[in-house]
Amino acid sequence: MPAGGRRPLQQGAALAPVRFFNPIGMRFARKATREDIDDVIAAHANAARLAVEAGFDAVEIHLGHNYLASSFLSPLINRRDDEFGGSLENRAKLARGIVMAVRRAVDKQIAVTAKLNMADGVRGGIAVEEALTTAKWLQDDGGLDALELTAGSSLVNPMYLFRGEARSKSSPVRSSRHCAGHPCDRE
Repeated sequence: MPAGGRRPLQQGAALAPVRFFNPIGMRFARKATREDIDDVIAAHANAARLAVEAGFDAVEIHLGHNYLASSFLSPLINRRDDEFGGSLENRAKLARGIVMAVRRAVDKQIAVTAKLNMADGVRGGIAVEEALTTAKWLQDDGGLDALELTAGSSLVNPMYLFRGEARSKSSPVRSSRHCAGHPCDRE
């Protein structure tokens, strides 16, 4: 699914944690049902199997920038009152389910990585503290070989842009860092 449900790949409304109007796509996204969620998880696993068949060395799961799983992680967007909403543990179920389904689909044949939003830059959205907890869960689940940390969201706040390198004064992650598009000084 393209970023944040801007345009569905098939006929019908794009999926989201709840029904909401997407100003970028100029359309309403519909609330994902349990069947939709199961289909999304299965589609990720199938795509990973196809990547193996095509000879890829790795797949990356996009858990940022208001793609569907990121929207589920956001307390601002995800106002569900079922098993996929409310607590961070519930909001992270889709992301964790996708990662583990992909890992099961490819086993150890290829690397599985994910891009995770650490903050989306909007009040009430994804916060670093919750993102760190999600990252820890993803690590502990054992489905990933690497995790790319990112930030920002053009869907919820189209005017929000980072200036220069997006990092805090004291990074919560020290082991490795790559700064896309900008020189990166190692501290």
